[in-house]
Amino acid sequence: MTAEFTVLFVCTGNVRRSAFAELAAAQRFAADPRSCGRIRTTSAGTRAVPGLPIDPRIAAELDRRRVPGAAAFASARLGTASIAAADLVLTAHRGHRSAVVELVPTAVARTFCLLEFARLAALCAPGVPDVDPVSRIAELTRAAARARGTAGYITDADDRIADPAPETGGASSRSRVIGGALCRIAASLRVPGANDRTSRDAPGFASMIFQRAPGANRC
Repeated sequence: MTAEFTVLFVCTGNVRRSAFAELAAAQRFAADPRSCGRIRTTSAGTRAVPGLPIDPRIAAELDRRRVPGAAAFASARLGTASIAAADLVLTAHRGHRSAVVELVPTAVARTFCLLEFARLAALCAPGVPDVDPVSRIAELTRAAARARGTAGYITDADDRIADPAPETGGASSRSRVIGGALCRIAASLRVPGANDRTSRDAPGFASMIFQRAPGANRC
């Protein structure tokens, strides 16, 4: 049995995308009593100014979903220590993924775009034993690394979660995309309630973009 597992979410400033993902994922993983708090989430930004509060628009999105933690959140800058401490690194897009691997080349096998990992986890989940969720996410990470590049042609846009522009309603739409990806990962981990319609940020989103690509191989 895997003792603990740390998931690091990465974006640019660590006040919007990765901050939302860290807190929303923590709540979702905590919904499984089998994990007993052993799946830990954290976040950082490639160009973050340490100590900044979460973007108010993202705080509002978290509050609307009754996700706690926004008031105590403080941004952190991505560094070798945070990457080395993570068992899985999930990024907002491929540029962030590259930045992680440039800092710690040995992290390549455990670093994915968030949308990429959600897609691969769903693909690999049927072949992963139904063990405790901590061991299961560790095995899903290894299986996803083996499956990378086998799930059909995926563009940069398919893996990108753009930063919400201040003058638009992007915070809500990006939160739904991130929530949909986390929902898909939770379903792959068999977290209780992950497939309930009420728990989905983006109804239809997961089934639309995470369906098996033509010609894809099972893990």
